[in-house]
Amino acid sequence: MPDILGKHRVVLVAPVVGHVGVTTHVKSLALGLQRMNILVGVVCPGEGWLSRELRSRGVPVETMNMSPQLGKAARMMVGSLRYAHRLPRGTIIHVHGRLCLLAQLLVLILMPYVPIVVTVHALLPREHHGRAGLLNALERWCLRRADAVICVSHAVENDYRSLCKPDQHQAVCTVLNWLDENPQVAANGRADSILTCSYRESKDIDSCRQHKFRVCFVGRLAAEKGPDVLIDAVSLVAQRGRSVSCTLFGAGPLRPSLERRVQELELSSVVAFMGQDDEGPARMSEYDCVVVPSRSEAFGLVLLEAFDAGVPAIASRLPGITEVVGDECAILVAPGDACELADAVEFLMDRPDESTRHVALARERLARGFRLDKGRMRSMRLCYLLACSHSAGLRVDNSADSVC
Repeated sequence: MPDILGKHRVVLVAPVVGHVGVTTHVKSLALGLQRMNILVGVVCPGEGWLSRELRSRGVPVETMNMSPQLGKAARMMVGSLRYAHRLPRGTIIHVHGRLCLLAQLLVLILMPYVPIVVTVHALLPREHHGRAGLLNALERWCLRRADAVICVSHAVENDYRSLCKPDQHQAVCTVLNWLDENPQVAANGRADSILTCSYRESKDIDSCRQHKFRVCFVGRLAAEKGPDVLIDAVSLVAQRGRSVSCTLFGAGPLRPSLERRVQELELSSVVAFMGQDDEGPARMSEYDCVVVPSRSEAFGLVLLEAFDAGVPAIASRLPGITEVVGDECAILVAPGDACELADAVEFLMDRPDESTRHVALARERLARGFRLDKGRMRSMRLCYLLACSHSAGLRVDNSADSVC
């Protein structure tokens, strides 16, 4: 296949601007493409953490209003079509997430020669009825019309193939998610120990039990992320007479019900809600444990951030998570099981030696397989090449392709 990517450049489209997993991914990819001299710029839905970070690195940023609301969605699609018309012929539009994909609906219909690449960051929703069902059907149609689909884990690829059944000519690839090294963590992390000061100075279990064990959650406050399971688990730990606190970084639709649950369980002095805090991932090193209690998870970038911060982790036993942690890099529990999660928290409270072992293995795994290296960038280049070929009408059988 001739290398036609030389004349092509890439525009990235981000769905949000706050400091969350998808924006961490977009920022890192943008900087990698910038180093390859093939980045046109990044389209953001507004101003925020992502736009500030990119501009500080010299990356061109353009803002475009994006909204799933019916009236605004039509303007969003027209705006995306006009933007695509302004781009040089052959520019690859690489979108991230459902909203950005739906924004390209008119481009997919009216400009089929424009290469569209989609990165799928989440397992696809299953609802078939009402407005949600309509949006899900539209998303799947757009995914099948895209020239290339990149999945952040093999679990996501398997989910996409089973649900959307793409034809053999569409490029469907897995490029495992990654995490750039955080300079702040590298400078201020726990080189001498993975435990916070109180636990670092503890010499035995009895001494450990004199200190409050601090648990951290970073993510969207939504049912699939399981913050309610964590609150119930923390309640069980506290009922057993253990000294524990829990901080939740993130926003989402469950916050009001979670706050009511905290009141019902009389945990107001134990559980704190910090809201959407762009510094949440950077503050992980202040805690003794990071918990990812998801009911559904495509990858679990928070776990890589915990590995990078040198903090032990507890996570749900899900395919997207096991791809990240392997066998011994975190304690895995059944999704939705507050009792098992509480037992895991107590295990880490009583076994600082196990925390040390888990984190040593986790950091090794992070360094070995989850950095943005040359192999991943080669995989991205291959995906872009396949997308360009597909949009140009070349039919390459990619039914079994899965890279990196």
